[in-house]
Amino acid sequence: MKNTKTIYNLIVVGGSNGGMDAFMKILSGLSPDFHIPIAFVLHQQRGIQTLLPDILSRHTNLIVNEPLDKEQICDGHVYIAPSDYHLLIEPDGTFSYSYSEPINFSRPSIDILFETAAESFGNQVVGILLTGANNDGAKGLFKIQNKGGFCIVQSPKTARSQEMPQSAIGMGCDKHIIDLDQIAIYLNTLNMDNILNHPEQNG
Repeated sequence: MKNTKTIYNLIVVGGSNGGMDAFMKILSGLSPDFHIPIAFVLHQQRGIQTLLPDILSRHTNLIVNEPLDKEQICDGHVYIAPSDYHLLIEPDGTFSYSYSEPINFSRPSIDILFETAAESFGNQVVGILLTGANNDGAKGLFKIQNKGGFCIVQSPKTARSQEMPQSAIGMGCDKHIIDLDQIAIYLNTLNMDNILNHPEQNG
């Protein structure tokens, strides 16, 4: 029988108020063989972004860094959106930066990361929207869903700020509403599916 499971080539994650702590919890729960690359946007004050790779590296064996403009996405990496720039995913599997206007008062914008990932990777994207105090990311997650990607919304009851996940749920991204401490378990399952069903993609 021909295998029909989707291989996921990118995970995009967004969060705002409480998002740093939530993302650290997810990273710390990932399996040692986790290989799907992750791109993360966090709303924060300008000038703090450079601290994030060092902080997050303490919670994972994956390589954590801010990507360079035009850098190729690689397995086993966690990419952090730089301060005050939008982070975009290009169709050739590279990152690009934009200094265009803030979206929902935010730069980097979760929506821009999610929407460009959906356009470039289609149904091979996993989108995760975490805790936050505005609606950035809801439209982008909805686009990932429409492209056939796998969408996860942090359960509002486990979110420090419920507005961001509630906005996504209100748009219809309600198939996988997951408590924070269960998100890494889901990601580990998707990672294992990749390894078992597409071994040629994983060495």
